[in-house]
Amino acid sequence: MRVEDLRQLWRYTEWADRRTLEAARKLPLEAYQRDLGTSLRSVGATLAHICAVEWLWGERLRGRSPSSYAHLAGLSRPEELARAWEEVWSDLGAALATADDAQLAAPLTYRTTEGETYTQPAWQVALHISHHSAYHRGQVAAMLRQLGAEPLPTDLVVYFRSGEAG
Repeated sequence: MRVEDLRQLWRYTEWADRRTLEAARKLPLEAYQRDLGTSLRSVGATLAHICAVEWLWGERLRGRSPSSYAHLAGLSRPEELARAWEEVWSDLGAALATADDAQLAAPLTYRTTEGETYTQPAWQVALHISHHSAYHRGQVAAMLRQLGAEPLPTDLVVYFRSGEAG
């Protein structure tokens, strides 16, 4: 996989994250935090999970293996999440901006939060970030509809059509 493809995919991921957060911020705080019985319970908890895991995988791409991401997964208000996510988006974007094809093809060894060690090409980790986030954004879209709110479309083709893809 080429680094430019991953950069484009990351730009899409950030765009889609922003749109999902934008739609969720229109909810009253009680609805944002309401336990809907889903895997991550609420819109807010699911968005915080996306942010936290993007941070976690970004740290792994930079050669670090944090043992926890609770400091981000516990963010319960959209304003807190928006501030934290700005840093995550910036840091991941910067990491991919300086990477090259050879670095992304190289093996990356990291430890999971459970202490297991894995080695795989760095491009697989970078690709996973976007796919993991898309999965959970789909859950948020369903929760928003359940709460009577309207999610914004985040399909990749919508991103390409928006003109923001460059």
